[in-house]
Amino acid sequence: MWRGRARLGRAWPGKSTQGKGSFMKRTAQRIITDYRARGYDNSRIRALANGRPEPMRSDILQFLGEDKTMPKEQPQPTISMEDVASRANVTEVEYADGAVKIKYQIAMDGSNGHEASVKYYEAPTPDFVKALDHLHRYAAKVMDWNDEILGLWARTVKVIGFGITYRNGRRFARFAMRKKLDSGSIAEIKTPWMLVASSNEKEPQLGDAGSDCIDNMLAQAREFIGGARAQGKLFD
Repeated sequence: MWRGRARLGRAWPGKSTQGKGSFMKRTAQRIITDYRARGYDNSRIRALANGRPEPMRSDILQFLGEDKTMPKEQPQPTISMEDVASRANVTEVEYADGAVKIKYQIAMDGSNGHEASVKYYEAPTPDFVKALDHLHRYAAKVMDWNDEILGLWARTVKVIGFGITYRNGRRFARFAMRKKLDSGSIAEIKTPWMLVASSNEKEPQLGDAGSDCIDNMLAQAREFIGGARAQGKLFD
């Protein structure tokens, strides 16, 4: 049985508590960098910071120059969503329940890339919807559905999104679908990952045509990030 008593507020012998403040500030700086990658300006970041607990709230505001007792950080230019879109490496797209969700990576300040996501409650452009619909045949190919199954399910299965990943320099894709069951409920279906295209024709793959369709969908997603949408407002 442990017979000692913990003494709150005191460090263990030989343990240093130095460096905690700098770690917290690095974390706060990373949060600000991620927000800026999403296109948020300083006023919006301040509003979001005020909803965080202490001491994170104060550290974020310090980096934004709100605390006059601390030296101000050099002002950094905000990034427009058009600029974000031009550099975004889209990894996931979904359009369901009236919302478009897009995940992407973007390089900032020479880093390898920050992950970010946006969610829009609005109708996408017709080209966006058309590009998504064109992925249906390739989702069926991954599932190895024959023409008979595909014909029976064509009206009840809908592709709502897809994801992209890279392995050893090669691109793989998977698809998300919804099927309306006879009971009226909705079943969620996710396909396994499949190689997009390969020079080896014997490898299971979507092929060059599938690769072109995916490239078109990725282009539509980047345009959507940049503002190519019918109407609506960006929500958190």
